Amino acid sequence: MKEGRICDNCEFHNSLGSLFCENEKCGEDISHLPPTRLDEQEATEHVKPTNQMKTMGMTGISLVNTASGYEIPIPVEGGVLGRSGTIQPEHFQNSLFVSNEHAKIQLSKSGYVIVDLDSTNGTKINGTKIVSGIEHPIHEGTRITLANLEYVVEVPGKF
Repeated sequence: MKEGRICDNCEFHNSLGSLFCENEKCGEDISHLPPTRLDEQEATEHVKPTNQMKTMGMTGISLVNTASGYEIPIPVEGGVLGRSGTIQPEHFQNSLFVSNEHAKIQLSKSGYVIVDLDSTNGTKINGTKIVSGIEHPIHEGTRITLANLEYVVEVPGKF
C-alpha cells in the first residue's frame, strides 16, 4: 500500500511529501492533511514526484536569538513556538512571558508566515506588534519578538 495526500479542494491524489496540491489547476495548501492509503493503481495514476518536493525538503529557516545566538531550526512543515509548542518547547520553559502556544510558523504559497496564537504578551515583527490570528509574512532578516525574546530569521546554508 502506498500513502499520499488527497486534496480536499479538488480530490487530486498527491505524493505524501507534497505541501501543496500538485494539480496545476489547484495548488491548494495540503500540508495539514493526514496521509491516506492509496491502492497501487491510484498511486501510479495520480501521484507524480515533482522537483518542487525535492527543493522544499532542502529549504527551511531558523530563528536565531539576538541575545544568546541560540538557533531554533524551523521544520519545513512549520510548527508552534511556546512552552508547550511543537518546536523546541524546552527552549522556552524558563521564559515565563512566553505563552504555552505563543505563535505558529508555517509555509504558505508565498513563503513562511507567522501567526500569533492569542498569546498573553504578544508577538512583534520588526518591532511592531502583530494582530493575533492573522498570517504575517517573514523573510530572511525579519526580527521576531515573542514576549521579551527577540530572534532574527536566517536561511541556513545560504552563502
